[in-house]
Amino acid sequence: QKPKRPKEPEESDDAEEPQKPKKTKKPKELEESEEAAEPRKPRKNKKPKEPEESEEAEEPRQTKKTRKHKDPEEPEESEEPRKPRKSKKPKETEEPEVPTVEASQAPPQMDNRTGFVLPVEDVATLDAVLATLDAKQPIVVALSNGQFVDMTVNFVCSLKRVKMDNYIILSDDEAHGKFESYNVRSVKIAGISSWKWNQYGGNQFSAICRARIKVIGFILSRGFDVFWLDTDIVVLRDFNPLLTKAAVQDKVPQDGEHSIGQVVGPEQPDYGWDYAINYYVNHSNAAFYFLRSNPRTIKFMLNWNQCIKRVGNKKADDQDILNYLVDVDLTFQRANRLKQYGIPDACHGLQVHLRRLLLESGTHFPSGFHYFADQMAQKAGVTPFLIHNNQVRKTEVKIMRWKRANLWFLEPGSRKCRTDMPMDAAPASEG
Repeated sequence: QKPKRPKEPEESDDAEEPQKPKKTKKPKELEESEEAAEPRKPRKNKKPKEPEESEEAEEPRQTKKTRKHKDPEEPEESEEPRKPRKSKKPKETEEPEVPTVEASQAPPQMDNRTGFVLPVEDVATLDAVLATLDAKQPIVVALSNGQFVDMTVNFVCSLKRVKMDNYIILSDDEAHGKFESYNVRSVKIAGISSWKWNQYGGNQFSAICRARIKVIGFILSRGFDVFWLDTDIVVLRDFNPLLTKAAVQDKVPQDGEHSIGQVVGPEQPDYGWDYAINYYVNHSNAAFYFLRSNPRTIKFMLNWNQCIKRVGNKKADDQDILNYLVDVDLTFQRANRLKQYGIPDACHGLQVHLRRLLLESGTHFPSGFHYFADQMAQKAGVTPFLIHNNQVRKTEVKIMRWKRANLWFLEPGSRKCRTDMPMDAAPASEG
């Protein structure tokens, strides 16, 4: 029975025992891998720790943000002095923060409230000057500043030459002082004193042109008929009797055998037409127009002024807005221009179609092209009522044109009006 010992399974057990550690080696490897993974866990933990550190870094950022929110509260007090800087923009759009008064607060000569708001000093100055003028005659109104003194004095000399003395020049501080020394009737308007423009055209010039609408509306509300003329115009004949008579008769004015323009709009047998205006290539030109003071024309000026406020585009001048309000046969190019400025959308419902005289005659009311290039008046042997020196912007070029055409009415080297040009002398053509 002893030989049964070799059958001991212990050796096999022993042989199995080393296999067990082999099996245990695997968990050891797993443990080693787990132990190897364990140091990685802190790495993973480090990554969240890094955001924790970033969160700690963000905390001061949040405090900075809160500080930024707190800072405006402190600068809000410092921004209060900046508010006047913001108020400078309204000054550019003729809405200064100086005390203002509505023209309607004073008893108007017309039975309607004007709605034109002007600075108190402007209202007082305008009323004082208007009181010295002939209310039975239309007033010639123009605008200038210190950059256009020579052009404006030449314009006034042309008025005096044909004895049209019922005029006022709206001006800034610089020009007003000079005009007084040159015996030119000037009205200092506070609303335009801060503007500096030195050529016809551009954003600043357009802003001034938009601002003048309120002044013209104000004068109409006082019961005066108004002739508006740009200062790059010279007057060669008195057009007042011609236009005022035709307006009452509701007729097209006649100069000898020449018919000047056409009357359009709804008929008003008991009154006649409301206004006359230069008309070039299917659109009105705001360089010259004649407004009769009545509720319709005052309403027209109110709409014009309201449309200017709505558009608020420095590139759009008063003529662009006028074209939308009153013209129906605009060229495609001009109509597209108005769309680009957003005028149709902004001013829908403000259009005004009154009975008016369109001054289309290139001989009697010529543009710069009609007179200097096409020479329509010279070929017809007609002395125009006025000449508009447009199609060029630079002032020195305009002056050169006037001098070449013998239409410079100032004495050489001075700002005194010439007296050596007879009234019936037809001016020479540009040569």
